[in-house]
Amino acid sequence: MTADNIAVLNAVLTLALVMLTGAYVFLTHRLIVHTKDASQENIRLQTLQARLAYFPKLSCRISEFGGRIVLTISNPCDHPAYDVDVFAVHGYAEDDVDLPTFSVNHLTDEGRKEHVEPTDEGFFGLFDVMAYANFPGRKGVEVVLDTPIVPMYFHVLIQFRDVIGYNYAQTYWFFTDTSTGPHTYKLGVMRPAVPAPIPRINRDMDGTSTFVMEDKSDVALYVDQEFVDIFKASFSSGYLRDTTRDIEDRGRWYDL
Repeated sequence: MTADNIAVLNAVLTLALVMLTGAYVFLTHRLIVHTKDASQENIRLQTLQARLAYFPKLSCRISEFGGRIVLTISNPCDHPAYDVDVFAVHGYAEDDVDLPTFSVNHLTDEGRKEHVEPTDEGFFGLFDVMAYANFPGRKGVEVVLDTPIVPMYFHVLIQFRDVIGYNYAQTYWFFTDTSTGPHTYKLGVMRPAVPAPIPRINRDMDGTSTFVMEDKSDVALYVDQEFVDIFKASFSSGYLRDTTRDIEDRGRWYDL
């Protein structure tokens, strides 16, 4: 074999080695990426399974008993909920009762100083706030709401944490069904239909907006805009005359 042949053979072998090395590096990289993706997917599925395993199933309804409006919140599963916040807004239409008249007839002097304007659709309201540090499983609570005038609509936001620490929120809209009785409330809208973990929602006590997200993200991403609008157009029920109430652990508990 001549020197030229040996040089050609060495070049071919070197090229083959380079190609094999490149293929090995490429396949190794693909394997690492696949293993990483599989590991991340496995972690995601395990997290989802753990979240679903301890997810509290809070729900609510509005009822009328003897002229009193009752908000019932229940947790029919075995898993408790924590840091539960409930905001219940009684909605009124100005076509039925105008805001200045409502203010004069039912609010304290301090309440009448509050700057509240109806929504663009002509609605305003009263809001109640309730808080429960621990909402046990297989329990329900009945809360009598302060309603000087029986409302046509109710908007409710319920926020809670599971035992792992994930935060959830849902909004509900109830309307009066006159076909079954004078004050029978039916659920019209629930958003989202299936709760997913979200940042904590906090009241903006000093600013102009109604709520702020704990992580400073946009409230509209997580809270139904109709609820935000009616809440902004509402008085606190604490301004009602001759009314006293608790916020923490309010209502009558019962077993499910």
